[in-house]
Amino acid sequence: MTDQSTLAQAVNDLLLLAPHVELAGHTPGRITFRLKLSALSVAQSLDSARLAKELPGILKTDLKLFSRTVVIDYDPARLPPAVWEELGALGADPARLETARARLTGILEGRTA
Repeated sequence: MTDQSTLAQAVNDLLLLAPHVELAGHTPGRITFRLKLSALSVAQSLDSARLAKELPGILKTDLKLFSRTVVIDYDPARLPPAVWEELGALGADPARLETARARLTGILEGRTA
């Protein structure tokens, strides 16, 4: 079970990366983001395997710095595909970061869908 502070940190880590990615492909259950050059310093300090352990619904992550991609396998029943689309759009609209944080945290805590 993930405690609230661990969950909050994992959500924060994911949201730190979100403004620095572009959506490269998405089918329910698997999303691929292309990392912008600005993401490289953030991605290097990110423990992507920890996200799979600490964020309910993330099954597996595969971060490839050389090809500048991250593939996330997730449970679409736990994390709706629209959430990922919203995260992928944060680069174009960073003002929505806190809204995305609240929505993602609410879903993961079982408060919203």
